[in-house]
Amino acid sequence: MTRATLGHTRHPLLASPAMLAAWALLRAFGPAVLPGLLPYAAAGALWALAFGLFLLAHGPMLIRPRADGKPG
Repeated sequence: MTRATLGHTRHPLLASPAMLAAWALLRAFGPAVLPGLLPYAAAGALWALAFGLFLLAHGPMLIRPRADGKPG
C-alpha cells in the first residue's frame, strides 16, 4: 500500500521512519511485547496499529492533489 500510494501520487519512493517502524519493529517485536494475548488477537491488534500508522503517514497524500499537479 505504501509503494502504491507514493507512486500514484508522484511522491518519492522513500519509506519514512514511521513506516520503517511499522514494518520492522512491530512485526518483529510485537509478539514479544504482547506475550499474554492469543496469537490471533495480537496479530489483529498489530495489523490495526500498522494500518493506523499507514493512514497517518499516507492518508493526507491520498486526499490532496497529486504532487506533480496532473489530474488523477
